[in-house]
Amino acid sequence: MAKKADIAQVKVRMPKALQRKLQRAAEQSGQTLNAEILKRLDDSRGEAIVRDAVEGVRLEVEKITHSERFRELAAIAQLSKQYLVSPEEFAAAIDKIRKDKEPQK
Repeated sequence: MAKKADIAQVKVRMPKALQRKLQRAAEQSGQTLNAEILKRLDDSRGEAIVRDAVEGVRLEVEKITHSERFRELAAIAQLSKQYLVSPEEFAAAIDKIRKDKEPQK
């Protein structure tokens, strides 16, 4: 158990229906109302961390999938299937075409 100096006492107002719901849950799990509330607060903090991490990954994936290079690679993969060549061979052919189109110096 934490030292008394490490514990803050907080009064919280809540609807009576919520208090009854929490009290029933506490009794079912064999703990005090205070312990039930602390557990739920701690659980929600963990869920928020996971939610934030998932959102961060989603944003990164969105950035990647909206990049020009990603769309180009997806097109190469699709066309390579269509023409029955490996994506590497198809990409090399596209690079050669681009190089041939560049103005000669």
